[in-house]
Order: sequence, then C-alpha cells, then structure tokens
Amino acid sequence: MAIGIDAMREGWRSLVRHRAFSAAVIAILALGVGSTTALARLADVLLFRPPAHVVDPDRLVEVNGAPNYALYREVARRSVTVDVAAVSSRTLTFGRNQGAHAIAAQCVTASYFPLLGVRPVAGRAFLPEEDVRGGEPVTVLAWSLWQQDFGGRPDAIGATATIAGRSHRIVGVAPPDFRGLELTRVDAWMLMTATPDLCSFIGRDLLDATSSAWLRTFGRLRPGVSLADAERDLRALSLHQIRNPGSQPLTRELENAIGDRAGARDELLALSLAAAAGLMLVIACANVAGLLSVRALERRREIAVRVQLGASRARVFTQFFVENLMLAALCGLAAWGIASLLTSALAAFFPLLTRDAWLDVRAFTALATFTLGAGIVAGLVPAIQAARAHTVMLWRVGQDIGHRQARWRAALIVSQVALALVLVAIAGLFTRSLILVTSNLGYDLDRVVVAPLELEQAGIRQPAEARRIAEQIISRVSALPQVEAASLTTSSPLGSGLMTFMAMPADTPPDALPQTVHAVSLDYFRTLGTRILEGRPFTEADRQGAPPVMIVDADLARELWPREAVVGTCKKISPARPCSTVVGISEPRRLGSLVKRDGEIFSPIAQRPDLVPFALLVRGAGDVRDVVPAVTTAIRDVVPSLVFVDVRPLEDLANSKARSWRLGAMLLALFGAIAVVLSAAGLYASLAFLVRQRTPEIGVRIALGADPASIARLVLGHGGRLVAVGYLIGAAAALAIASAIRSLLFGVAPADPISFATASLVIVAAGLAGSALPARRAARVDPVVALRSE
Repeated sequence: MAIGIDAMREGWRSLVRHRAFSAAVIAILALGVGSTTALARLADVLLFRPPAHVVDPDRLVEVNGAPNYALYREVARRSVTVDVAAVSSRTLTFGRNQGAHAIAAQCVTASYFPLLGVRPVAGRAFLPEEDVRGGEPVTVLAWSLWQQDFGGRPDAIGATATIAGRSHRIVGVAPPDFRGLELTRVDAWMLMTATPDLCSFIGRDLLDATSSAWLRTFGRLRPGVSLADAERDLRALSLHQIRNPGSQPLTRELENAIGDRAGARDELLALSLAAAAGLMLVIACANVAGLLSVRALERRREIAVRVQLGASRARVFTQFFVENLMLAALCGLAAWGIASLLTSALAAFFPLLTRDAWLDVRAFTALATFTLGAGIVAGLVPAIQAARAHTVMLWRVGQDIGHRQARWRAALIVSQVALALVLVAIAGLFTRSLILVTSNLGYDLDRVVVAPLELEQAGIRQPAEARRIAEQIISRVSALPQVEAASLTTSSPLGSGLMTFMAMPADTPPDALPQTVHAVSLDYFRTLGTRILEGRPFTEADRQGAPPVMIVDADLARELWPREAVVGTCKKISPARPCSTVVGISEPRRLGSLVKRDGEIFSPIAQRPDLVPFALLVRGAGDVRDVVPAVTTAIRDVVPSLVFVDVRPLEDLANSKARSWRLGAMLLALFGAIAVVLSAAGLYASLAFLVRQRTPEIGVRIALGADPASIARLVLGHGGRLVAVGYLIGAAAALAIASAIRSLLFGVAPADPISFATASLVIVAAGLAGSALPARRAARVDPVVALRSE
C-alpha cells in the first residue's frame, strides 16, 4: 500500500513536471475513449436495450398481415393465443395560433398501454368504453410535452388541449422516456376511433377499409402460449378474412416486436460506427503506447539512478504503470465530456438518445471499462520495457539504446497507418454514397419547397371545399415575386401520399415495379424540374369532363410496354376506371427513401374530383430560403384557421432521408481525420527519436562525405517502408470491411477506385508530413557537435 501511495505521489509530480506531454496523452486517449463510449451507447440503445417501461418485452410479437383496423378487429375478436393492440403514427399540430407547434402523435387502441404493461405517472390510460367510433377525443401526453407545454402541472390532467385544431381532453401522462416500441420521438397518444380521419395517412376515416395499410398490429402472448401456438392460431384466422379475399395470411412468420424496431440499416450503421470508433481507440492506444515507450527511453538515466540506489524492477514497473493509469484516469474525465457532446449530436439522428445519457449506469460502466482498458493497453508494455532494461544499457547513449524497442515502435506505426487507411477509405465510400444518393433524383432539391396542406386540421373536411381553398392558395402563392412556379399534388417526392396499383398486363414479370399514382395540377413537372422525355405535360385542356389522360415515367413504360409506342395509346390505371391516354413520358425518379425506384403514373388532379391535394410544391425564383416565409404567410392569409404551417425546402427532407449516409460520412470522416493526424504524429515521434538516437552515426556519415540529401533519404526511406507495410495491410482490411457493409452504401462498389485513391493520397501525405521534419533535422546534423556528444 505504501509503495502504491508513493508511486501515485511521484507519478503526480512527474505528470505536473511534463504538463505538455501529459496533456497530449490525455487528449489523444480521451478522443478515442469518448467516441467509442458514445457509439457503443448508440449500439446498445438500438440493439440491446428493451423499450423503456415495457413489461416482459420478450412476450411481444408482431402480427403480420393485419395492417388496418378492420383486420385488427378480427384478430382481437377471434384470437385465443394473443392479446393485440394497434398503433399508427402521424405528425399533427398541438396548440393554437402563435403557440402551435408540430408533434409526433400516435393513434392507438385502448389496449395499447395495458398490453405493454405501462402505467401513466399521472392520470390514467385509455378506458375500453372510450374506444368506440365517435367517442370523446382523449389523449395521453408524453412526459416531455407535459413538462414543455404545461410545466409539469398536475392540473393539466382533465384540461383541454388542441390537437390538429380539435379539442382533446388530457387523461394521463406517460412515464419519462416511454416511446412505445419505436425509436422515434412520440409526444402524445390518442384513440384512433375518436378521430379516425386524423389518424389515417389520407385524412379520411379508414376504420372500415379492408384493403388499406395504415397501422401496425402487435400482440402479447397469453400465459402458457408459445410462439408456435400463436403461429398456428393466426394462420387459422386467415381463413376468416371474408371481407378481404385473396389477401395474404395474417402471419407468415411471427416476429418479435422488439427485435427489429431499429431496422436493419440502423442496426448495421450503429455497429459499423461503433466499430469505427473502436478502431480509432486502438489507434489512440497505439499512438500513446509509442509516446510512452519513447518517454521511458528518454528517462533511462532516471531509471538507472533508481536501480543503482536499490530500487527493484517491480518498483520501477509499479512507478511507470501507476503513472500511466493516472493519465488514463484523467483521460476518463475528459472522455466523459467528449462522449456527452457526441451523444448530443447523435440525438439529432436518433431521438432515443435525447434522455440524459450520463446518469446511465451502463454508459458509465462502458466509459470506465474503455478508460481502464486503454490505460492498461497503452501503458503496460512501456512499463515492462522500462523495468526490464539492463542497468548498463540505461547509461549508454549510443545507437544501441532502445534497439529492442525499435521493432515494437515500428509495429505500432504500421498498425496506426493500417487502421487510419481503413477509416479514411470507408469514410470515402460513405461520402461518395451521400453524393450519389442526393444527385440525379429526377427532380431539383435546391430550388423547391414543400408545404403539406392538412386542411382537415383547419376544420375543412368536404373535398369540394378543400379543393376550392387549395386553388385559392396556389393562386395566391403563384403571384408572389419570389415564386417561379407552383403546383398541387396528392403526394410529394419525399413524403407520403395516395397509393394505388395499376392493373398489370398478363405478361408482366412477377418482379415488376410497384406503381405510385400521383394526381397533380398544372406546372407540376416544371416546378420540380422533372423532364418530359416524350410527349407533353398536362395543359388547361386536361380538365374535368375531357378524355382522361396520364403521364408515365420512362422506367415503367419500358417495363410494361417494352415494344410499344406508348404516347398516344390508351391504358387502364385500374379495372374500375376507364383507360387513360398516355400524353407524355417523364424521366424516372427516386422516391421515399431516396433509393427506392417506383413506377410512377401521373394524372391531372382536375380530372379526379374525388381526390384532395395534400401538398403544395413551390419553385423559388431565387434563394429557396427566401421563399419559405412568403409561402407561409400566403397560406395563412387564405386559411387563418390553419394552426400550423410547415413549409420546408425539399433539400431538408432529402437530408433527413439521407441520414445514414450523412451520419456515416460525417463521423467516419471525423474519425479518419483524427486517425490520420495521430498516425502522422506517431510516425514523427518515432522518427524524431530515431534521429536523436542515431545522431552520432549520422555525424560520422556526414564526416565521411555523405551529402545531406542521402541522409534525408535514409530517414524518409525508413518512414516510407513503415507506411507501405501499413498501407498494404490496411487496404486488405478496408476491402473486407467494405464488403461486409455493402448494404449501407449506395451506388458505390466496396472497391470503389475513387474512394481508395483518395484514401491512398491522404495516407501518403500523412506519411510525408510525419517523415519530412525528422529527415530535415537529420540532414542538418553538425558532425562536430554529433561526435562531441558521443
């Protein structure tokens, strides 16, 4: 104990004496430990944590094939193995006038909270007798919304809140951090039977629709029931789908309702980023190990004096190891702040991380583990080397000093270069994916804003009235000087809208494109910047009562009618509607997730009086950011009762859709840059020590006639060999890792030559930067001074 206390006291004095060195080591390790902790926490949240406050989540199962309320009701009535609940997500408005804001709402059945085993912290959950069509609108607030809008006051229970322009009575408050089975933010829950039009994606009552898909059904296995029992039960129930003949069975496979809540892409992304942070931590440890090894050699005289005065090798080892652990402990404090900042940044991409991560025992345990591990890995070998050095060798100053450690330092440099290449190459692949996924979409991102027209939230529920007001809005917006063109549509390129399916010809291949039908107004294609490749766009002549017309995209036309001249022919959109004349072929586009390619069919909204526009698209004449306030004001002037107007550039929607590529590119580029800097610094430190160690030899060479250029080449060659070996190892590892994460990339091969060429240039530049200064110093050695020092 006394030895440990003395070692700590002496270690602290040593750290204070060498403040610059200590600060550098702490900063390097803190970057690695903090980043790894934050990304490990993300992977933990997405992959390993059960949803907060949900009781016995392993008994929850997904019920496939029941995507609407009619089928949910059949399962709830007939199943003897599972108790079920249903949920549908919507973005609605909360409040009135200037205080109104958007919320993420979930429409649920009354069985939702009891099924999950969740008890509100204030008030109550929904009652079964409230779950009836036309019942009183009631809501349960999320804890965060209760705190934000009501200050956490108890009298909020029983008060009235305005959601989507309608009064809802607040009956309860959910526990903190409860989000159901989802990873997204949820602000309020309300009964779907009370306001069915607000809960469906088209703003209409779909409670009796048997062919629509608009909610998620999940269940809890009843006591004593196995998954196999529930599977048999639900398969049998598929025979009772009288209202929806020919539909798929209620379940082809019972899935755990929790296991895939993050989605395969998010799970793989989280694991990949956590692995990247781990690689950076390894680089940091290797870098620090090299620095500590060099420092131990520089302290050889101090060690020699200690040994000569009777200090045992165990005492020397203890002294160095304790110093290194103290550095790690200080690193842990700095890493805590870095992890906290990085987690806050990640919360913009993954809302589940918004809770106070640093009161989390699991996060603290991970931080402590990574800190201790980094301290041991980085400090153990240098401490052993210091303790095992021979006393006579410790007093030597010549080139044989540290010869045994040369291979160790070389291995550290090679590993740093290899890992840095891996991070830079993968960052290049993500960056290339991000560029490709947001380019060549078939429409402009930087010139267009989109405004959802959720007129039902303003109390406008009659289709004829909604169409009239939509026409007033587009007339007002089109007259703005900031606007070049505007159009109405039933769906925006990066949002949801009216979905239907075309009657396919008999010879259509089974893997044919799914088809999205859009009803649009004039100037739609000019507004978005989508080209008409053949034929014409819609005109004023394509009005109600005129022969029905449509425009199809080039991919769909080529797939359905590969050997026909499509323009001018009459094709059927559905068996229930007359054929429509194809007047144009548009360029193909990427929709929804930015990678999905649907066949698109466009019809004039003037010929579809049964449909209501759901979005306004506006093309700006200048800076798109100047268009947003003008369009917002114009919409509010026409519909003052519309409590919340959300006008956003299309580019912002694309950015949210490109989340995985953007996050991967940002973090991997950051990790790669840090890794490259650390590798260059590690190479510099190793070569600088080598030059200092071999100064007498260099002096002899110069005295015998060696020119400075040859001396510089000697040092550069040594550094180049280390970089070359690291490059070869890193290139092979990068190719293997890129192949493993192929599904996270878009339009880029794992062996993308541009990404690897860029990474190669970065690594070569880092190698030159780390070698140049030591080589310059070696070339300028004065032989007289060098030989005198020997």
